[in-house]
Amino acid sequence: MAKSVHSNNATFRWGIAAGVALLTLVVRLPWLSSPGFVIDQAYFVQWSEISRSPSQCNPPGGLGSVYQKKIVSEQYWCNYPPVYILCLRVLAGLYDILAPADHALDAQLVRYVANMDTSAPTRLAYALYKIPAVAADVILAALLFLLLVRRRPWRQALAVAALYGLMPAVIHNSTIWGQVDAIPTLLLVISLEMARRRQLVWMTIVAALAVLTKAQSVMMAPLWLVVAIGWGRWDGRRWLAMLGSGLAVVVVVLFPFRFSLDGVAEAYLGAANYYPFTHLNGFSAWFLKTPMTEPHLAEMSIWYASDLEPGFLGVRLRHWGLIGVFAVWAYAVVMLWRRRCDDHTLAWAARVLPLAFFLWSTQMHERYLFPAIGVWAWSFYHSRRWWLAWIAIGLCSALNQLWVWPGHPDAVWTDAFGTLLYRPWLGMAPGVWCSFALIVVFFHTLIAREEGKKDREEPLIESG
Repeated sequence: MAKSVHSNNATFRWGIAAGVALLTLVVRLPWLSSPGFVIDQAYFVQWSEISRSPSQCNPPGGLGSVYQKKIVSEQYWCNYPPVYILCLRVLAGLYDILAPADHALDAQLVRYVANMDTSAPTRLAYALYKIPAVAADVILAALLFLLLVRRRPWRQALAVAALYGLMPAVIHNSTIWGQVDAIPTLLLVISLEMARRRQLVWMTIVAALAVLTKAQSVMMAPLWLVVAIGWGRWDGRRWLAMLGSGLAVVVVVLFPFRFSLDGVAEAYLGAANYYPFTHLNGFSAWFLKTPMTEPHLAEMSIWYASDLEPGFLGVRLRHWGLIGVFAVWAYAVVMLWRRRCDDHTLAWAARVLPLAFFLWSTQMHERYLFPAIGVWAWSFYHSRRWWLAWIAIGLCSALNQLWVWPGHPDAVWTDAFGTLLYRPWLGMAPGVWCSFALIVVFFHTLIAREEGKKDREEPLIESG
């Protein structure tokens, strides 16, 4: 296959990437300063304010304050990993610079955010605290084009990158909801590209950052491990560089929290105890056990099944979920090892792992499907089956997020989505249909390892 003239033209590539980034940003601007999901946004503003308040912490630790326990409830202030807390500390400084002098970042602002206030200073907070995730959307959309155009025709690369930036699930997550799943997704894609290029040190650095940003990033651990072992082999210097760089990232990130490492550990180790249910509104396979026509965010123990209940053979449901995930991990490890981590098997594993994590683990939130959209985009190969699967994942993710929170109560589409999503479709809840669709996509992807056979026989476009 002859190399594409356009894909070899750096000016052309970067021009298109800039256009994709601009398009991704522009479509988000109308919602940037609107109230997001108030529980999450209020927490983010609160943690941001606490992160610069040494008085909250004993001994005074600044950033470590967010991982101290509350005096009354003995619960930790924050249950998010440390990288995003570092982002929140930066946002606190930016708010002080940009906000009017008489509107400080304090407990009153937290109350304004929780009450969906629409005053100018509060709208500034809405926009400011959405910027990191929106920036991750913009960067990833452009990056997808730059990566894919090196090995695919430029029109295909453009289609994938532009559609990623325009996907309703992606827009809703960062810009309407105000969540931050786009950040670890960006890091996961970069780590996968580093794995594909056999740049093991950079793969390790970015993988460590991903896990320190969102614990769910560990879903890619089997791929990282096999790539490291398969290509590191017995090269002691390479292993020393990988382990040293990974450790350095951990030390640098955790150093500001050195007086509160117990709270950081709780954010990871205690996560399974926050919501011990088979699902948390995620349209996973476990949704089929307790299907719902609408979410219930209050009195959850009444509506949601505990994942500590004994299931088949007396094994707890939580453990059956882990068994399912580990079985897929083991299979992915075997296939990656047998095929020496070739590009197509790396892409196959990258598609399988996030779906396995979402479908079979218990306690899945609606947003935990989100990384699969970006990872699948990175693993693009041109076929009808890939397009149908990717669109199905994006559609299910969008429906799942909208089902839980369609947007501000006053938004014109909120009532319409409520009427559409909080009723059975052909006798079954929408979440049941989505769960079945994702299960079909998962098993087809898992079994059809030769789906890229034609792709495998054609040389990739690799431009310099």
